[in-house]
Parts: sequence; C-alpha cells; structure tokens
Amino acid sequence: MPNIITNKLKLNNAKNFIDSVSLDSGNSLYMFLAKPNIWNDETVPAPLDIQETNSKIWDEMISLKRILPSSIANVVRRVDWEIGEY
Repeated sequence: MPNIITNKLKLNNAKNFIDSVSLDSGNSLYMFLAKPNIWNDETVPAPLDIQETNSKIWDEMISLKRILPSSIANVVRRVDWEIGEY
C-alpha cells in the first residue's frame, strides 16, 4: 500500500525533531568526529549493535559537541538554475 507523504507532514516532522532537542525537553543531541576507517571494497559494512562496537566508537572519537536547538535550522535542497532550462 503506497503512502502519501505530504509537505505538511515533512514540515511537522522537522518541527517535532527540533522541539525534541529543546533545552526544556531533557533530550540532548550530539555530533562527533572520529577516526576514519577505510573500507576494502564498495560494500559498506553493516553496523552492529554490540558493546564492542560501541566501545570502539568511543575509543576512536576525536571530538564531541552538543548541538543546541538554536544551532538547528530547516533548509531546502539547493537547485542551481540555468538560463533557458526548466
């Protein structure tokens, strides 16, 4: 059964996401950078939900920053228009 995902639903989901990380909600959003790992082939390894993987992430983490709600913005995909093209 096909789903109808309207623009109104997308905007509502985006607003709910920002509200979910508000300072009053008690939830926090963090972004981190870690050591890059090179994959041997074109296949991306599936993430594993095990303690060893979680520990490895923390061991390889380089930086961590809390994202405040004031730093979150809704944006749209950029489309570069060219003269004569529609």
